[in-house]
Amino acid sequence: MKTRTRAAKPHRTESQLTKLQRENRELKALVQRQANKIDRLEKELAEEKAVRKRYQAQYYNLKETSTAEIGLLQVRVKELEDKLAGVMSTLAWHQKQAFGERSEKTPTADIVETKERKPRGKREGAPGYGRKSRDGLLTDENYLDVSEQDRTCRCCGKPYRKLPKGDRSEMIELVQELIKIVDIGVKYVKDCGCDEGSKKRFVSSAPPPRVFPRALLGPDLWADILTEKFLFQKPLTRISKKYGLLGAEVPVSTICSGMKKIAPLLFDLYEEIQMHAKGAEQWNMDETTWRVFSSDEQKHKNNWWLWVVTTSDCWVYLLDPSRSKKVPTEFFQGTSEGVLITDRYSAYKSLSGIQKAYCWAHVRRDFIKISEGVPELATWADSWVLDINELYRINNERVALLSGDRVAEVETSKLKLKLKISEIELKIEKGLREARAERQKKVLRSLKKHWQGLTIFVEQPNVPMDNNAAERALRHSVCGRKNYYGSGSEESGHFAAAIFTICQTWLCNQLDPISLLQDFLRRTAEKRGKPPPIEDFLHWKMNVERREQFKLKRTK
Repeated sequence: MKTRTRAAKPHRTESQLTKLQRENRELKALVQRQANKIDRLEKELAEEKAVRKRYQAQYYNLKETSTAEIGLLQVRVKELEDKLAGVMSTLAWHQKQAFGERSEKTPTADIVETKERKPRGKREGAPGYGRKSRDGLLTDENYLDVSEQDRTCRCCGKPYRKLPKGDRSEMIELVQELIKIVDIGVKYVKDCGCDEGSKKRFVSSAPPPRVFPRALLGPDLWADILTEKFLFQKPLTRISKKYGLLGAEVPVSTICSGMKKIAPLLFDLYEEIQMHAKGAEQWNMDETTWRVFSSDEQKHKNNWWLWVVTTSDCWVYLLDPSRSKKVPTEFFQGTSEGVLITDRYSAYKSLSGIQKAYCWAHVRRDFIKISEGVPELATWADSWVLDINELYRINNERVALLSGDRVAEVETSKLKLKLKISEIELKIEKGLREARAERQKKVLRSLKKHWQGLTIFVEQPNVPMDNNAAERALRHSVCGRKNYYGSGSEESGHFAAAIFTICQTWLCNQLDPISLLQDFLRRTAEKRGKPPPIEDFLHWKMNVERREQFKLKRTK
């Protein structure tokens, strides 16, 4: 038994060794596979790290680019929002101008908006204004009597006694008629055989007076045409139809050809008024579009500009195809002092030597546009409008006090005005620091830029705060532009500017333009087409008797 046991032990050891070797080989193969796998994973990890690094670099590059692009887009969005706000504000303004109330009146600082509005018109039981005399009209008195039968007693036949005072009533009537005047000349022939040298054998009566040779229309009719066209802004076709209804055919072509011959007669008067206006110390100036339908085929050249310069006693109109600084520069050439009140248009800023005063009404209009077009800024804009209203009120009080001998009150009012101006100036600086919207910054920057011109009226109370005088002077010409679109040629456009100047200058000096035009053309006709002395038609050279003769019958 022992011999058998000893022989079996080596066999078991060899078997275990073989098994262990196989397991060892398997383990080595497994380790190799794991090592290969680790190498592969490390390689993949390295590749992944490289890809990640590349993606990270792209990410950061894209992030920087996107941040820059986002910033640019945000700026662009802000610009577009500001532009949209401006467009909406302008649209709201134009909608108000077209369909709403045109008034820019707003409540002043001391007026409560919730206060009940007073009813329009006169109150019941209020005293009337009394009868108007109307002394300037021709008077035709008609005596109305009672029939003899009604003023006789039926019983005894005794007539009634007439009372010293009877009823008196007035009625205004219009007489419209055209008169055809036939001038019949006479000719004489010499029948004797006497020799009188150079004396003519045939003699004729002098030709009838005409404004220009062979004129079909008389001086008063020409005066009526000019006033209807350029004072009341009626188209020539309507004027022609009016005369047609009165029984006379006056073609538009006849009127146009006659105006070409009348125009040179009035240009000396027009130029003299221009020269007088240049010598003033203070002017208001503005401009508006005026169409000139010339033969030029280029449509854009039809858009001309009608400029107006107003002084205390003159209104001068200038027509020019340009809206550049050329027009004010040429008009004020040689003028080195004075004050010019305008809006903030750049063409006026080029003038040297003349003080430029700017219009507060335009500044106020900027804030009104923001209030009506940008609802989120309405409260801010309304506060500015109230400040400007208060500034107007204080200045109006000061100007009203200047007419009397109240020096202390004038100084007090001036001090109030300076305090209000200082308050507004501080508000501008504060607003520029705190403003967020571009619309706010834009209007405040403009206000600060033009501050010197906006405050000239403080030390010079005769300078108005706004340019309303020039804007009012353009109103009647704008009505003409809407009624007959403008002028048919360059010559007719300059003639329109001349007539506007002459008639409106007479009106602002309380002179009757119709009567003066009639007198001018009558005297021209008497002199066979030669104009009378222009001194008789210049208000600063008229004597007292002539001014009284041609003063307006009604001043309002």
